[in-house]
Amino acid sequence: MAATTHGTAHIYGVDGTQGLATVLGFDDDHAPEVQDDTKNESGLDIEHRYDGQRETATLRLRIRTGYTRPTPGAVLTYDSRAYEVTTTGKATGNEQFQEMTVSLLRTSLITPS
Repeated sequence: MAATTHGTAHIYGVDGTQGLATVLGFDDDHAPEVQDDTKNESGLDIEHRYDGQRETATLRLRIRTGYTRPTPGAVLTYDSRAYEVTTTGKATGNEQFQEMTVSLLRTSLITPS
C-alpha cells in the first residue's frame, strides 16, 4: 500500500545510500571557514565577513555483511558528494545490530579525491 499524505508535504527519509550498509541518518552543518567583524569608533558592528565554506557531517549506518570500516583521511561519497572521513565509531551490543558513525568533512578549497 502506498503512503498517503494529507496536509502539508514534507521531505521524508534520507537522500543517499551507502554500499553494504543501511543509512539510518545524515546530519550536516555548514559554516564559514573564516569569519570576521569590523567595528566602528563606538564599538558597533559595521561589517561582517564570511569567507570559505566548511561542511561537517555525521553519517549513521547499520552495517551489512562485508562492510569495510573507512579510515580517517579516506574519501567517502554520499548523495553524490565526496567527503573526507575524519573519525569513525562503532557500536555493538547484545541483541542489537552493529551500527557505525562516520564523521565527514568538506571544505570549499579542497576537493576530496
